[in-house]
Amino acid sequence: MVIKIAVPIKSGSRLTGVLYAAVLLNNNTEFIDRFKRLVFKREKLRGKDIGTTPIFLGDIRVATNVVDGAGRRAIGTQVSEEVYQPVKRLIAASKEMAQGIYHRIEIDPHDDDDARNLGQAFNGMVEAIEERDRELKDQAARTILKFEKLASIGRLASGITHKINNPLTAVLTYSRLLLEDMKGTKYEEDLTVIRDETMRCRGIVRGLLDFARDTKPERALSDLNLIIEDSLRILEKHVSFQNIEIVKALDRPLPRVTVDPGEIRSVINNLAVNAADAMPNSGRLTITTSAEPEFGMVVISVADTGAGISEENMCKIFGPFFTTKGRGQGTGLGLAMTYGVIQRHGGLISVESNVGEGTKFTIKLPPQ
Repeated sequence: MVIKIAVPIKSGSRLTGVLYAAVLLNNNTEFIDRFKRLVFKREKLRGKDIGTTPIFLGDIRVATNVVDGAGRRAIGTQVSEEVYQPVKRLIAASKEMAQGIYHRIEIDPHDDDDARNLGQAFNGMVEAIEERDRELKDQAARTILKFEKLASIGRLASGITHKINNPLTAVLTYSRLLLEDMKGTKYEEDLTVIRDETMRCRGIVRGLLDFARDTKPERALSDLNLIIEDSLRILEKHVSFQNIEIVKALDRPLPRVTVDPGEIRSVINNLAVNAADAMPNSGRLTITTSAEPEFGMVVISVADTGAGISEENMCKIFGPFFTTKGRGQGTGLGLAMTYGVIQRHGGLISVESNVGEGTKFTIKLPPQ
């Protein structure tokens, strides 16, 4: 019996070779004894080891630390009927598990202690897997419902914004003209309020259009590190970042990704500005990039040392119009737009936060 493994060797995102290795398990005492030490920790009962670790090929021991009457390893011996029957039940139940059937095995009271313990452990594993699968199905259902709600809101927002954009432009134009004519009069202050509030409404409309946009991104093979550096080069000069330390931990070389550079730049800008708003006095903004070749993803993380997000708000932050900022300081569409951009790129976005310690957003994008 042989255990084999093959690992891809890549240059960037290009496959250049395969590393292949195999280990013979027949009579492999080093492997079997190490496994026994990991599981049973050298524990003994009445001077004897409390557990053994055999490897079977069919019903024949090809590696084991079970000893025969002469004290030799019982390699090549056939498993006893008392052991074979519980193992046979476990194998049959495992095959059903692979097909999604959560089958528990019956514990035979005539089995020895080891066989009964093995059966109880297997049934406990089945219950744990069944519970995990229930949780995953519930989470998937909630995620699908969230996507459907966001899509419905997007369609509604798109229809509304197109209808109110023209009237808003007219109000803004005439308010500016009147403000020029009424400077120095008692109406100047009122007209300034009209202009500013109309501009705020226009910002909301533009945010809605970005959120509801169903056009395909203009994608190109891009270097995420360059996109991030371009974004930060502009942000570093902004007044909001004057007292903030910006740390860049960019992995090089990073696999190139096929993205819309403008949309990804908007995502970085939005997350960075939100981080700055969470650190009004001072703090540290850390942007990290890395690759997960085993999962085929490129990762961006944006972390701050700001106020953090409360547990009750964690499930709301990607919803449109949700904001904890004061009046006039945000539309509540930035993170909704960010979520939509990452979804359109086939990626994932998640958030971790502790109140008073900071927040970390993690984005995973598929390469090329």
